[in-house]
Amino acid sequence: MKRIVTICLISMTLFLSACGEAQKDEELLQFMTELRPQQALSMPAKLTVLSDINASMQTSRDPFAVYLRDDEESRALAPERGGAREALEAFPLRTLTMVGSLQQKDKLWALVLAPDNIVYRISEGSRVGQDYGLVTEVTADSIQIVETIRLARGWQQRERVLVLAG
Repeated sequence: MKRIVTICLISMTLFLSACGEAQKDEELLQFMTELRPQQALSMPAKLTVLSDINASMQTSRDPFAVYLRDDEESRALAPERGGAREALEAFPLRTLTMVGSLQQKDKLWALVLAPDNIVYRISEGSRVGQDYGLVTEVTADSIQIVETIRLARGWQQRERVLVLAG
């Protein structure tokens, strides 16, 4: 054991001593001496200012700023944020699975399995998913949903469908 430690100490000393020597590299010194006499780059005598390009850049949109469309159509689509959230709004829509349907009198209910392994009962007007999904129609084998999502060009609606798992 003592012998291994001694060998390690000797080899580390040799490696570190090789790094500590200040050897002058002749090629590097020669290269540096060749570069010194060269003159610096010369600058043009007069710089031309492109004022017409500068003026057009001041009127254009900043490419690094976030652009959100703020018109009447987009604002009309913006979801209302008030009120209590429903349980299925906590899950992404892709994680929800339709597992069945029920009919009570004239109302059709869809049975949806969430990632928390609970089956929820929803109908038209229920809220689902994290993108402000609104159930617009429930049939025996599918659920029609309209999601309201925010894109760079404003609020937009997209239709989604959950189909009965088979």
